[in-house]
Amino acid sequence: MKAIKILIHLVTIVLLIVLGFSYVKYIKLEANLIWIPGFLSFFAICFNWYFYSKLFNKLSKDKKK
Repeated sequence: MKAIKILIHLVTIVLLIVLGFSYVKYIKLEANLIWIPGFLSFFAICFNWYFYSKLFNKLSKDKKK
């Protein structure tokens, strides 16, 4: 079960990196900002931060036991 959770977190980080990379590429190509990918990037960062904090808190509690 822990392996699946860690795998899901790794997949979300990879998707966040891909989203950020494609957003930066689009900005360089079109030379203007678009709002929807910017909001998606912001929510993806918040989503990952929340789940990573939960994961690391759970792993640190498991180590203390």
